[in-house]
Amino acid sequence: MNDLWRLPFEKVEALTFPVYRQDLPERSLFYTPGYLVMVNADYVDEFLEQLNSAHPVLQTARKLQDYGKSAAQSWEFQFKDMKFEPLCLTLYTSQRCNLNCSYCFSQDAQEPLEADLDIGFILSAAKTVIENCKKEGAPFTLVIHGGGEPTLDQRLPQLMAEVEQLVSRSGIGFFRYLATNGVMPEETAHWAVQTFDEIGLSCDGMPEIHAIQRPLKNGKNSIPWVEQTAKVIKAAGKALHIRVTVTSQTMRQMPEIASYLYGTLRADEVRVEPVFQGRRSGQGAEITDELAEDYFSSFMRARNIAGSYNKRWISTGVQLEGIHSRYCQVFRRVLHLVPGDGISACFKMSGRRQAEDKDLDISNANRTGVDAQRVRMLQSILAQEDAACENCVNHYHCARGCPDRCPHDPASSGEDGLRCRINRLMTTAFLQERAEALKPYLHHYPTAGCTLRGGQS
Repeated sequence: MNDLWRLPFEKVEALTFPVYRQDLPERSLFYTPGYLVMVNADYVDEFLEQLNSAHPVLQTARKLQDYGKSAAQSWEFQFKDMKFEPLCLTLYTSQRCNLNCSYCFSQDAQEPLEADLDIGFILSAAKTVIENCKKEGAPFTLVIHGGGEPTLDQRLPQLMAEVEQLVSRSGIGFFRYLATNGVMPEETAHWAVQTFDEIGLSCDGMPEIHAIQRPLKNGKNSIPWVEQTAKVIKAAGKALHIRVTVTSQTMRQMPEIASYLYGTLRADEVRVEPVFQGRRSGQGAEITDELAEDYFSSFMRARNIAGSYNKRWISTGVQLEGIHSRYCQVFRRVLHLVPGDGISACFKMSGRRQAEDKDLDISNANRTGVDAQRVRMLQSILAQEDAACENCVNHYHCARGCPDRCPHDPASSGEDGLRCRINRLMTTAFLQERAEALKPYLHHYPTAGCTLRGGQS
């Protein structure tokens, strides 16, 4: 890998729509979300004139304008004008867990568990989301996720059956997703693959890594359970999606982790996330800001291994294929229910008490639905930008250090943290990869452009 990924993209300030420029030896790149143009160095001034023109003759300039204006409009709608009408219901049904993860941000052993989500509360929320989906002609998405291990909730088959009935009567599509640590009896795994359209399996790497980071409550390695569940998923013909949490101890082992996940578990896609700051991550797991380049280099080597299997190794923090910002549920149109029958604006809250303590519970006064005024107030706070974000190449597709950095938590403020640094390096490298395919065209034309889809594949 060359060092060109260290060269920054700078915003072209003279334009009324977002375009970012990077000057390379003999040529320059111009990028806006969804479209990339490579320009020969001796033609850059003429290209900039075309970009400033109301009616550019050059097709690459015209497309860059169209994509840039569309990105800006989408951003305004999604983060300033959109009403909170959820199309996805996310459930943390319980805080019970069978693991003792070394970096867990979800639970504190000193705190009592909160009451499991009430099924009546869940079904009422499901009806609300279904109505929104019917109005927009969108499928209903149900996500069964963390706070604990969801398959420990014995009510799950009953819950899925009752929600299934509600959706079937509505006549809309239904997408079912389960996030799991994989520690479950084999019969439960078979039930899961028959019930859910997609399963996300957490695995941090080879047995020796997983044993340390994700042990069972009794201290034993949970990897045999994970491998068993992975086999059940693959045998059912389902894609195997794996989530990896990378810590300071495993950061440089990402290539070996990739080899294990694709070679042994036969993963189809791996999503990688640096460990979140939280209750246990400070115990030696957290990756410090100055390690951003080391993390990036290891990530890219692992990505090359994934490519040798023709599979995807991706980071969720920056995704070039869509307009997005922080993971805030109030922008993602997600109704997120947590134990204690709370409604959280943040995915990191594992229960109502925690959401209330952080002032992130958006339940109304009688706890029957959402407090719309509270949602609007949080949206205005969470839409705030750091000055550095305004001109960054990742402005339209970066999680902005979420959840470690948050405008709602002044203590977490600060610029240019680990995630921001990693995301800029990744975007630069991904765009340069795409630009390589454009080079042959510059032997015949002064510019060449391409649309971008799936920026991290």
